[in-house]
Amino acid sequence: MRYDDSGSLFQHLRRISRPGRRVYVSKESVPRVRSGLGAAILSTPHGVLTDREAREKGTGGELLAEVGRRPAWWKTGLVETGLVDTGLARPAR
Repeated sequence: MRYDDSGSLFQHLRRISRPGRRVYVSKESVPRVRSGLGAAILSTPHGVLTDREAREKGTGGELLAEVGRRPAWWKTGLVETGLVDTGLARPAR
């Protein structure tokens, strides 16, 4: 893991394919993680690749995991000031 002064740079890590349930994607359906801020990790015939590398090589494979980074504005304190709506808070009922 990679860290900076405010903690881990990765906010989202999810294992997709498991021994009991393998998940495969074609070259047309390689996912984009967090609108390009993250990466999908695939095991392909060309080796282990990120989603971008798999799209460039035009290959699909087994979807191993998704990793997401914090947005660049995260360290600026804009969340605390309310200037950025993260969409993480749920409205009170």
